[in-house]
Amino acid sequence: MSLLAASLVLACSGTQPRVPLTKGSPAPSFTLETTAGERIDSASLHGQPVVVAFWATWCLPCLEEIPLLAEIDSSGQARVVAIALDEDGTEVVASFQAKNSIPYLVVLGNEATFRSYDGLAIPYTIVLDADLRVVSNRRGRLDRETLSADLREAESSGLSRL
Repeated sequence: MSLLAASLVLACSGTQPRVPLTKGSPAPSFTLETTAGERIDSASLHGQPVVVAFWATWCLPCLEEIPLLAEIDSSGQARVVAIALDEDGTEVVASFQAKNSIPYLVVLGNEATFRSYDGLAIPYTIVLDADLRVVSNRRGRLDRETLSADLREAESSGLSRL
């Protein structure tokens, strides 16, 4: 059973209660491994808006988001962290990342991280402000206008706390 299918079964079975992400709440922390084998702690992302994108190499709507996420990351508007939920692991994800020239940070996720972010299905995207507080969480495929609006809000929410 795939990680996503297992997550959906657990979500429906009620064995692990869901904790919804609420706007303004601190993002759950994580420490995950990159496709290069380095460990990344979510606290290291503090200081600029962050787009957290849960995805998998086999998810067509997720793949359609790659150019938009690459554009956001390369513009410096936000740091993109793509959390891969492929059960085949590092080799498959790293190969896919190289083949598709994905320029942003790709880390290997797990069920605990997905559930801590209120994950149910992918694609699933969370926008965080510079203080790593939730600005939005979007289920399903992203569009440019929605993501741009969320990032403008992330930029202004960080400024409002100065």
